[in-house]
Amino acid sequence: MKYLVMIKKLIPFSNPPNTLSIEVVPSLTQHHATTTLLITYRITGELNEIQLLNQPITHKNRSHELWKNTCFEWFLKTNNSSKYWEFNASPTGQWNFYELESYRSHLKECSLIPAPTLQSEFIQEKDKKHSTFSFSIKCTLDSLIQDIRSGLKNSSDESLRKPQIKRPSLKSQEGVDDSNDISIISETASNNFNVTTAYLAISSVIKWKSNEISYFSLQHPIEKPDFHANEGFVLPLIWTN
Repeated sequence: MKYLVMIKKLIPFSNPPNTLSIEVVPSLTQHHATTTLLITYRITGELNEIQLLNQPITHKNRSHELWKNTCFEWFLKTNNSSKYWEFNASPTGQWNFYELESYRSHLKECSLIPAPTLQSEFIQEKDKKHSTFSFSIKCTLDSLIQDIRSGLKNSSDESLRKPQIKRPSLKSQEGVDDSNDISIISETASNNFNVTTAYLAISSVIKWKSNEISYFSLQHPIEKPDFHANEGFVLPLIWTN
């Protein structure tokens, strides 16, 4: 069973040097014991000026510091923990997944998700100046979810075991849905607190051929581009136990 949200537009921290629009479509699928997160990025604009976008997916290996070039990212954290996770993927197919103990602290490679499925498509528009690039990231979350559940069950604080579902405000964007749920939840599970809730942040780094870098995110809550900022985790992910 798949649950989709409407298209979300990523907001640039500052005006990019060339015309560019990035939209994302996140979805969460839960089938029996398997939960899958799929995020599709759609980039439209003067893409010939962006590094790496014209390269096929050929390097499906884990690699570090992908954020130093064009990169697609998502972050996940729970409601009552300082720990969170970071996923990076390059248009070339390189990727990595990290765990951080707290804000930008104790970054380490994490094995809680298997190698993702990455797909890309480049479409040249008729005017040959503007093009569309689509990049999809598909990740199986089962081991990560189990780790999250274990942390909640082992907590001595009863409030951590029950979902305290907050609804962070996501700034409304013209022509784009401003609801902020990706939900897999049954009424029975909700009544019994038998659900797990985490929060998702989605972002992208765009490196231009001029070596300028543009930072895109669902929102920029502080006065500098920072994908790790706690206030940037605005999309609730809710799955049944």
